[in-house]
Amino acid sequence: MLFQDLVLSPTTPLGAAMVAASLACAVVAYWFVGSALRSSRPVGKVSRLVMYPVKSARGVQVESGRCLKRGLEHDRRWIIIYTAGVKVAGTVGSDLNRLHYPKVAELYPRVKYQGPSEEEEDSDDGGLELTLTAAGMPDITLRENEMRAGRVDTIQVLRIAAKAFDCGDAVSEWLSTFLGKSGFRLYYMAEDTSGRVCSQDTKWGSLAQSGEEVSFAYVTPYLLCTEQSLNEVSARLKRDVDMERFRPNIVVDCANSTPYAEDRWKKFSISGVPFRMVKRCGRCLITQQDPATGVTDARDLLSTLRTYRLDASDRRHGNAPIFGIQVASESEGMLSVGDVIKVDDFTAEGIVNK
Repeated sequence: MLFQDLVLSPTTPLGAAMVAASLACAVVAYWFVGSALRSSRPVGKVSRLVMYPVKSARGVQVESGRCLKRGLEHDRRWIIIYTAGVKVAGTVGSDLNRLHYPKVAELYPRVKYQGPSEEEEDSDDGGLELTLTAAGMPDITLRENEMRAGRVDTIQVLRIAAKAFDCGDAVSEWLSTFLGKSGFRLYYMAEDTSGRVCSQDTKWGSLAQSGEEVSFAYVTPYLLCTEQSLNEVSARLKRDVDMERFRPNIVVDCANSTPYAEDRWKKFSISGVPFRMVKRCGRCLITQQDPATGVTDARDLLSTLRTYRLDASDRRHGNAPIFGIQVASESEGMLSVGDVIKVDDFTAEGIVNK
């Protein structure tokens, strides 16, 4: 018998060890490859895309939108500030809280690009336009050059501040008339200016990656919910619950998934744009307001969610029940209704539903 036959023979100690090692390597390789194939799989399609140009005002459903790192283009780039109230040192006022001013739910913003007229081809009057509409009020339209002409002030939302343009006295008077109180001003965060730096958040900043920014949204650039999770809440409450209450940017229809499957989507992609889950979203009292009127009409919503959707894995959530996930994009691109969402990596555990 040749030497190599002795070495490779499974009947010899060395040969048996080599066979065992080969089998172990094959099993490990199969597990890694299989895991990768299993984890990168389509789970559903985008059913709705929503941007909220003015923070706290009504949302606008769109068929497609530019996915930017600080959020959907035009999403929460404007904010209403109450300048006559309590101020954080160095800022001009506090952001309008829909719980205190529910009428802002009746404010409809529209955004469009408007080129200069033929008579004004050499002017700077083209560009972005914001139009505000509300019942009983004449529409007011602001052009980007007008918004950029205002002074620059420091605006703080929750625990993170940034600079923004004051949009002027005309819209301030319009908002004050609409809301029935003086002292409101509108501010604009332009795309070519710095956003709020996520890592500066003293509560959740440790979850941010270096350089991540957000517009005037609270913590992360995007909020994602699924139709299946909404259906489950509706079934528990025995009535239809409107997704608008939760104010997501991205809604996904996962026809073959269970409710709250999104709890475990650590990394995923939509139309080739990679996203990562920053945190699960703890919900506040605004979800109990009618999204069309601001009237609190669903006091049982949060109490019901608290019976089975509290996340004990992170004490920072406190008593806020989880619905949806707050996510950040790792590159830019276009998102559209109908885009497939593929999950690339899962967290170890979701919330245990009671």
